[in-house]
Amino acid sequence: MAAGASRQSTEAIANFHRRVHRLALKVLVKRATGGPASQPGGRGRPGTGRRPASLLNSALAAIKSFNAADLEQTLNRASTELSRPAFLRQTVAPLIEQIGVYWQSGQIEAIQEHLATAIIRTFLGNLLQSKALGKNAPRIVFTTPPAELHELGALLAAVTADYQGWDAIYLGPSLPPDSIAAAVRLSRARAVGLSIVYQEWPYGLEAELRKLRILLPREVVLFIGGRAVPAYRPVLNEIEAIQVNDLSAFCSALDTLLGQQKRKTKKNPS
Repeated sequence: MAAGASRQSTEAIANFHRRVHRLALKVLVKRATGGPASQPGGRGRPGTGRRPASLLNSALAAIKSFNAADLEQTLNRASTELSRPAFLRQTVAPLIEQIGVYWQSGQIEAIQEHLATAIIRTFLGNLLQSKALGKNAPRIVFTTPPAELHELGALLAAVTADYQGWDAIYLGPSLPPDSIAAAVRLSRARAVGLSIVYQEWPYGLEAELRKLRILLPREVVLFIGGRAVPAYRPVLNEIEAIQVNDLSAFCSALDTLLGQQKRKTKKNPS
């Protein structure tokens, strides 16, 4: 009886600390979203204010004219002239968002959206493959829920996490909860990042998210971002997901987790 009570007490304390930790991350993300650091390019190089806008306009013009070469050249130029955070926040992130706006408003056709998506996906994938991290870098896996084929948000988040010092594992889009949980188990990931864009699903996304939270280890942090986050806020609050509105907030939360990982590694060196 005493041993059982002791185990229950230890588990209760651990659950309490996990809840406090997630609450602290939520507060951090909220502050980052509302403060100056949430503005695009907050960590960029000085004096680049107008240049990202020009590069963004060039990329959009290339998409409208269905010019793959120009879009690739613009992305290469932007990645060279801007710091990595500024490139991701001030060029890639608004470009992805604007492509969706253009397609929904009829300013571009579906084939133009497909071309842009293919080029951006390849470009971001190459950035992710060029990483060189230490063996103690914490892992985080990225994907989208089943039937969510808009993957650029998840891939962008993976490249961002990689730059922040994480071992980012991109799994591709549209994975069921059991596959995501298996990836976490095999990789020993400390966090999961999901991107949700569809606001009207043909099935119950809420049930999928609840199942994922049950399957994931309790200590694994679940980040969820994307255009559809406000539509699913009740269930996201229920499963204690960290809701990310922009890359700056995401970076702040990742830095906090990374700092905890480094402190843990120092205390328990392998």
